[in-house]
Parts: sequence; structure tokens; C-alpha cells
Amino acid sequence: MGIYTRLQAEDIHQILALYGLADANFIEPLSLGISNSNYKIQTERGENVILKVSNDKNKVELLEEQEILMLLKDYKKSLTPFLTKNDELVYEYNGLHGVVFPLARGVNPIGEKFELIEIGRELAELHNFTESNAKLFKDTRAHAKVGFDLEGIEKYMEYDHALADYKDYYKKLIDPKMIELWKKSKLNSGLIHGDLYSDNILFDGKEISKVLDFEQSGHGEYLLDLGICISGCCIDMKGFSNKQMQFILEGYEGVRKLSDTEKELLNTAVLLGFFDIALWRIKRFFEGNLDPKRRNSYLKLLELAQDFKSKI
Repeated sequence: MGIYTRLQAEDIHQILALYGLADANFIEPLSLGISNSNYKIQTERGENVILKVSNDKNKVELLEEQEILMLLKDYKKSLTPFLTKNDELVYEYNGLHGVVFPLARGVNPIGEKFELIEIGRELAELHNFTESNAKLFKDTRAHAKVGFDLEGIEKYMEYDHALADYKDYYKKLIDPKMIELWKKSKLNSGLIHGDLYSDNILFDGKEISKVLDFEQSGHGEYLLDLGICISGCCIDMKGFSNKQMQFILEGYEGVRKLSDTEKELLNTAVLLGFFDIALWRIKRFFEGNLDPKRRNSYLKLLELAQDFKSKI
């Protein structure tokens, strides 16, 4: 990612002041994320924080995300945003809006067996946490509001402006019988992450320290969340890795067993995971102007979906 919003030292000073934080004595622009500008900051009092400017979501959408994170404060792997001095979850400054978080330390996984098992286990733990606290999350937004579930994907393909190659890949790779089964099955659902790719996970040694980026979180099917996770974490130099997928499933089912129907629909869930994130990229980069260099990045995901289908 490029730094989409370039803040000056005085801008950062003013934003930190909204939180009652000391002035910065170290500022580092980060190349992390896609739809935000991020700055790593150490204050004069030694506080280490990440200052985020949202370049994609409006204030209401960003606020919904922070409200979910506040509900997840007892799920120890997520980050809880700082509140401003006025107890607000999202700051506003000179026409900008964003969030300040404590700095999360750790490194992204590189595809080792133990990492993938831990990722699968952690996703299952998240699903169990949200399921056991269902009343807490009953009023949270739907994943479909910020991402693309099956209904959202099918709705997009009805539009005249829908990309022909996206529709062609979908028709070629998706089995209509599996879609009918998906629609008539009452799949387990609750709050899902919606974007658990490798770059949204931090490890400290052999354990996951933090799960990041709940920007696409919301109420959805757990199986879709697992499919998205597999589509984003099981890629090696040769393309999609079935071996890595099995490691994630080993971790996941060690905590939360898939039902027979979920097992039957698992491969479809992985394909939908590719199509979900590909459509997210189409909306941001092809139809939008968030990053012109990524205009055709959705194609990589469609090609990976085809590679996955060829290997199952």
C-alpha cells in the first residue's frame, strides 16, 4: 500500500492530543493495509501506538467496526481501540477520520505447519467465542454490508456492469448443485472475521499474539469465514497448497468440528472465499480509485480459485 494520506508532524500532534496522548518523538509511515494510511508512533512518554486514517470507509462504517472490537474486548487476540478524551471511538480532524490503537507486536506467518494449525485453531476459537456470546453480537452489522457473501456475489453478477471475466470464472468453477445445497442448508452463523489472511495475523514465537483487521467483520456463516481464511493462507510459490489447507483444517477441527453438511460444502466455501475478496478488490480498485496500481489485482484471486479447483 502507498501512504494515501500524508500527515505532517503537526497533524499527528493534534490527533494525539484528541486522545490525551503525549506528542510524538518517533513517527514511521507504514506500508501495511490496503484501505488505510497507518503511522507507527512512539510518544514522548514512551507510548507505542498505531494511528490510522481511513481512506475507504465513512465514519459510520468505521464506527461500526470499532463497536465490534469493543464487544470483542474479552477475546484477547483482538485490539481494543483507544477512546478520545470525549469517549469517542473514531476521531475527526480536518476532514479526516480514523482510529488510534495500541501497537501490536509480532510477525506475520510464513506458512509453516505449526502456524497454519494455530491459525485454524484460532479461527475456531473466535467462532466459539462469538457463538457462546451470541446475545452480545446480535445487533452487529452483517458481513454482507462490508463484504460479499453468496447472495452479494450473485447480485453483483446480475448487474450490466459486472465484469465478464468474473462471471465466466464463477460459472466455470462453481457447481450449481453445491450452491443450491448452500442456500437450503441452515449453516451455523455468528460474528465472523471476514478477512483472516496471513497478513492479518501476528505470531509471537509459536503462538498467535494478535488477530488484526476486523474491517470486514460482521454476522455471517462460519463456513464462509473458514473458506476465506483458507483462500488467503494456503498459497505457496506453486499456487494453492492442499497440504497447507489440511493443516488449517487440522487446527480448526481440533477445536470446532465441522458438520457433515459443512464438510460437503467446504470446497465451495473456499471458492466463495476467493470470489468474496476478488469482488472486494473490484469495488475498491477497478470501479473505485483507491489504488490504480491494483486495478486488475482481482484477477490473481480468480486464477488462484481456478488453481484450487484443479487440485481438489
